[in-house]
Amino acid sequence: ILGIHVGGHDSSFAIINEGRVEEIIEFERVFGEKKYRVFPESIRFDKVLRWAFEEYGLSRDFDAVALHIGYFRDGLLEIAIDKIKKYLPNAHYLKLNHHLCHASSVYFTSNFNESVILSYDGYGNDGSTITFTAKGNKIDYIKDWKFRLGTSYRAFGSIIGGISSPDNHTAGKTMGLTAYGNVIKEWKEPIKTFIKTYIPIRDQVADWEPSVADGVFYLPGFGPVIGENTFKGPTDKSAQDFATTFQKCWTEITLDIVKETIRDTGISNFCIAGGASLNA
Repeated sequence: ILGIHVGGHDSSFAIINEGRVEEIIEFERVFGEKKYRVFPESIRFDKVLRWAFEEYGLSRDFDAVALHIGYFRDGLLEIAIDKIKKYLPNAHYLKLNHHLCHASSVYFTSNFNESVILSYDGYGNDGSTITFTAKGNKIDYIKDWKFRLGTSYRAFGSIIGGISSPDNHTAGKTMGLTAYGNVIKEWKEPIKTFIKTYIPIRDQVADWEPSVADGVFYLPGFGPVIGENTFKGPTDKSAQDFATTFQKCWTEITLDIVKETIRDTGISNFCIAGGASLNA
């Protein structure tokens, strides 16, 4: 089986033979660009396929191709399949959901015969914060929590201001800042409300809900959170306290999801996956 991840950051191939992962190829290591992103409709995808089959010498005898496209838009899957079929005309093609892939990657590499699974990140075609049950070789969806925990964490970094990275992902640096402040109890309720209700207008344009910019997100003793650069950067004491309090609230929400899922299913084993799991 040839697994292909395109349409999101860190595009890659994986090769599975008789249930065992034999090889993983991250394209950033091949083409020298951090978080190398490939979209099916782009010439980059043609370049990747050409490299894989003609230069690298990937087999042309796969039984199946498992496709994960980061964001399913109309026609993307068909475009990807048409391009791959030039090299693998007789393979069986499978479309896989974003969070099901995350859940599979962590459960099937664990020692558990059954488990609950939490997968959460910015967004996938099947949601943002998803819980599953797994038993044997079967994984079932339980609940889509509707919380955008991944994007709210990224917005958190932008609110502080002065935190940047070449790929516009601030989560790592922001998480480091959470060690420097104090938890402000009076801020916990409005921050938790923000985390649970936050929806970006559009990631490419802005990370702010209009109501936030209007001052609905209010911190007692500080004032309104108006969006990007509300604080004066990571050296500001209020920013540090906000970071620590936000991390506390965000982690408590994550733990509440885990505890409720374990209680409702009666399964005590737990797996966690997705980009946001690194911030828990």
